[in-house]
Amino acid sequence: MKRMKVYAFLGALVFPSYLLAAVTVPDSTSRKSVMLDEVVVTSYKEKKTLREVPASISSISLGDLNKKNLVDFKELSSYIPNLFLPDYGSKLTSPIYIRGIGSKLTPSVGLYVDGIPFFDKSVFDFDMNEVNRVEVLRGPQGTLYGRNTMGGIINVYTKNPLDYQGLTYKQMVGNYGQTQFSGSYYGKLSDRVGYAVSSRYKHNDGFFVNAYTGSEADNLNQISSKGKIQWKTESGWDGVFSVNYEYTDQGGYPYGLLDNTTGQIGDVNYNAYSSYRQGVLTSGLSMSYSFDDFVLKSVTGYQNLDDRQAIDQDFTAEAKAFVIQTQKQNQFSQELEMRSKDGKRFTWLNGLFGFYQTGKRMVLYTTQKDYDEPSYGLAAYHQSTLKDFLLKKLSLTVGARFDYEKAKQDYIVWKLSADQKEQIPD
Repeated sequence: MKRMKVYAFLGALVFPSYLLAAVTVPDSTSRKSVMLDEVVVTSYKEKKTLREVPASISSISLGDLNKKNLVDFKELSSYIPNLFLPDYGSKLTSPIYIRGIGSKLTPSVGLYVDGIPFFDKSVFDFDMNEVNRVEVLRGPQGTLYGRNTMGGIINVYTKNPLDYQGLTYKQMVGNYGQTQFSGSYYGKLSDRVGYAVSSRYKHNDGFFVNAYTGSEADNLNQISSKGKIQWKTESGWDGVFSVNYEYTDQGGYPYGLLDNTTGQIGDVNYNAYSSYRQGVLTSGLSMSYSFDDFVLKSVTGYQNLDDRQAIDQDFTAEAKAFVIQTQKQNQFSQELEMRSKDGKRFTWLNGLFGFYQTGKRMVLYTTQKDYDEPSYGLAAYHQSTLKDFLLKKLSLTVGARFDYEKAKQDYIVWKLSADQKEQIPD
């Protein structure tokens, strides 16, 4: 009987509500309907919408980049979950951490710009001018990419001159002497060939004052230029050739000594001017051909890094420790990829990757040390996916990877005596 009363009570609540809904006058308040744009992810090597990809991915579009005024790579940390790009005072050390995985030595997170891999942590903090989209994949991606993807991968895509044409100019002025000028032009030679050129200049006076000199310790001057040609042929070949150069001259290291007793950090106060200067040249050629059943792609990359660091390493007004370090690196990379076309029940991807890197580094402190650090590596990887496996919309994905890498270091330590210069072997 009690159960019947409860049902009757619930029915009494529902029934009047139904009648009330039937006679209610429609709300005349205007409501704006917003259709969200479909986000297509290309970093997964198969064009899928964001909700279809079985991975943790964040994507920032061109509209979001402009709305948030993101112009520096490190600013992505503020908008992408689980991504951390620390600032250690200069571009020399710019590691990437995803979900806490990363390293200040050999990167464990991959960075690709238009398919070209960036190898060294010193080149990760690059100019974001003319970027069209950024995609961040969390977790290992070693069966999809050739280099340093244990923690995840960041793919940066610049604007396509076949899709976008026009002239742009931007100027920004702010406090602390911040000034930015940028310009770009996108044009077409034909319906199948497009080109783009762009440049940007950035300056700020710095944010910390060196108490010893009374001037800013961390001023910045930076200029970058980019060129790009993109084409599509009637025979099925697609190609992109790009060249980027970036030069940075920044005051360095607004560090203060920590007082262990009080826990207070002292003022920036050192007698020798610290700085970091860096020049980075990056070029790449990407070619792809679409066969009837698969797509073949080749990506060739080259990067040159030339920098100089000068640092007052005691960070005091006394002349105790001053270090100069220079490095010159050349990296060559080649990636070959063969994958099935999208939209099939069984999809697969095979890839080969190889690189060769030369590195020469000099450290001058009490003595001079010269380092020669060549390295090379090869990798082969595979991933395949079977859709509708046992159940509808259930997919089975398997992958494998083989990696071989070799690095060595030769160094010379120079000592000065009263009458001769002595070379000490390893």
